[in-house]
Amino acid sequence: MQTTNSELACLGLVLRTQAYGDNDLILTILTTDSGKLAAIAKSAKAQKKFSSGIPEILDLGNFDLRKGRGSLFYVHSFKPQQAFKQIRSNLNSFVCACCWIEGLEHLTSEAHPESHELFEIALSILRKLEQASDARATCKILCQGFEAALEQTGFGSEHARLPTGFKKMSALAARIVDISGRELKSWGSVVEIVDRLGIGAK
Repeated sequence: MQTTNSELACLGLVLRTQAYGDNDLILTILTTDSGKLAAIAKSAKAQKKFSSGIPEILDLGNFDLRKGRGSLFYVHSFKPQQAFKQIRSNLNSFVCACCWIEGLEHLTSEAHPESHELFEIALSILRKLEQASDARATCKILCQGFEAALEQTGFGSEHARLPTGFKKMSALAARIVDISGRELKSWGSVVEIVDRLGIGAK
């Protein structure tokens, strides 16, 4: 990471995107050393604003951020890495990946003191999801991710002793919701996968 008083160059993972006006996007980015940042991509939806395409959820790449008013950054440029393409091509993996980073976003505060560890956990779980052999393995990895994120952020719970499975994953998801006060919008899609494949009791 390179930084000055008004500029920040960093490797970041897009956790969330939110439309702002007709053409702008507000990105929530988890960075290697600066924790979670909010940055506005002005005219992101306008043609040719980003030659590499509009930044999307799960995108990993190099950001060049410029300081605006207050604590808000502006995205000056973004160069994505070729990462997690296989996740996007598999519905089960994509759903679990979205739920994973949504949960992580709920647990991560801005400029978290252990942001580097959280960033490494985020990438580790995504890489495992990309290599998962089947839906059962995908759900197991999501459960491991929830547990690791809760532990790293100091919210480890009594559910740690439960065997890895849907019961534990559900309890950990509920723990994240209780801590953040926000629902996991993608959790319902995970439950649909579990129900469809009949692995809820495993």
